[in-house]
Amino acid sequence: MSLSTAESVCIVWRKGIRRLWDLPFQTHSRLIAPVCELLPIRDELLFRCVSFVVKCMSSGNSVVRTVSQHGVFFRHMLSPIGANARFCCNYFDVFLGHIDKINKQFVCRANQQRVIMPEFNKTNVIKELLNVKYNFASVSVLYLTDVVFCIESLCTELSFSFPLFDVLMYDSYNKLIVRSKSQLGWLNLHTYQYYRLQ
Repeated sequence: MSLSTAESVCIVWRKGIRRLWDLPFQTHSRLIAPVCELLPIRDELLFRCVSFVVKCMSSGNSVVRTVSQHGVFFRHMLSPIGANARFCCNYFDVFLGHIDKINKQFVCRANQQRVIMPEFNKTNVIKELLNVKYNFASVSVLYLTDVVFCIESLCTELSFSFPLFDVLMYDSYNKLIVRSKSQLGWLNLHTYQYYRLQ
């Protein structure tokens, strides 16, 4: 799993998701999986590798069970199964003897802990703007060109401003705090209504 071929699979997956979702080519790779509400492909591959190792180590076939346990606990890096098990445990920061603790919920929790709050907020805004772009939602205060510009800006971390509003921040209550012609207000991302703050 630590080979460059695994990384090349991750790169191709990210390129495919960018094309599928029509995201900018320079979209940061850390944003792709959260926008799609998926695990990062590396985490998914490592989880599947761990599942295979655990199934082999608890197999009903004594030969499979003995060989896999020997490879994991004694041969370590000299065995492909041992090397993969060690790499996965190091990645998820788990002791090799507790490899069976790595399950889907564990991987999802570990991934959520790695996501920082500004990144989480940014992916929420991108998802909302993609809904507007593809007519799953509408917002009367933005033109399609503004929506596309906002998506590109957020995905590539360019300065986030567009003709109608200056975006100041996005908070956890689904409000996009904006300034329009020196009027401070907020844009509700569920109703897409602009409210002026007095």
